[in-house]
Amino acid sequence: MAWLALVVAEQVNANAGIGFIISQATQFLRNDVILVALAVYAVLGLLTDALVRLLERRAPAWRRGILP
Repeated sequence: MAWLALVVAEQVNANAGIGFIISQATQFLRNDVILVALAVYAVLGLLTDALVRLLERRAPAWRRGILP
């Protein structure tokens, strides 16, 4: 949820970064740049999800006893 909030905040008020690139591309009708930036968001989301799932499996050994 925090990652989603960060993306939304960066998209709304950005002076640099992917949100800024998308904002500029929208103004100049550069759909190719928008699609690449959205693909970057998707890849970052998948990588973050994989990392969190890996950490959930390895880090909290105490949770194994709680789960059914």
